[in-house]
Amino acid sequence: MTSPSIGTQNAAPYLVGIVDNDSMALRALTSLVESLPSCDVAWAVSSGTQALQHCRRSEESPDLLLADMSLEGMQGPSLCERLRLHNGVTALLGVTSFSLVQYRSPLIAAGAQGLVSKTDEPGMIDAIRMLLAGNAMPGFETAPMAHLRLNANPPNHTLTGREEEILRICADEGLSDVEIAERLNLSPATVRKHLQHVLQKTGSRTTRQAIAEWWRRHA
Repeated sequence: MTSPSIGTQNAAPYLVGIVDNDSMALRALTSLVESLPSCDVAWAVSSGTQALQHCRRSEESPDLLLADMSLEGMQGPSLCERLRLHNGVTALLGVTSFSLVQYRSPLIAAGAQGLVSKTDEPGMIDAIRMLLAGNAMPGFETAPMAHLRLNANPPNHTLTGREEEILRICADEGLSDVEIAERLNLSPATVRKHLQHVLQKTGSRTTRQAIAEWWRRHA
């Protein structure tokens, strides 16, 4: 990780990591970062797991991470939260092609420093410069402040006994919400509520992704 001043001649460039599961978007983001005189792309990957691995290696940890919000498997806010818990230095900028409103609150809670649309190139450049200067976009915390907040009250990602039981049934038998409800003498609405909590805790979009993440944690 480097610490140059933006615009300083002959200073080491800022290192930027990029994660996006859309290959065209990944190339576009890489090209944008490479066009900035004070930035170099440290690495560009397609999954949250890969980004997490790179960021946890001190020699590969970037000054800034551009993180797509709708990744497969580990969602963008979940990735940012996991990184921020262990890292109070790397700036985290969420990028999305969807509504900013959808991700703003989860991303603030996850400890990121900003959120921009992939279609707003000038806004993205301004945000990159702002975050690399150690600041945060309006409504977001700086990286050190977010790191302290999350570690003062760590999020609970542990599944309850009932949540794990339902996920096991999904994994082993592939039953529907109604069938699981009948098996456990619960209402279908209660089963769906438990599964929603599972998705939130595992940072997943689908039950299949949650099962994969659960197995990864227990491997």
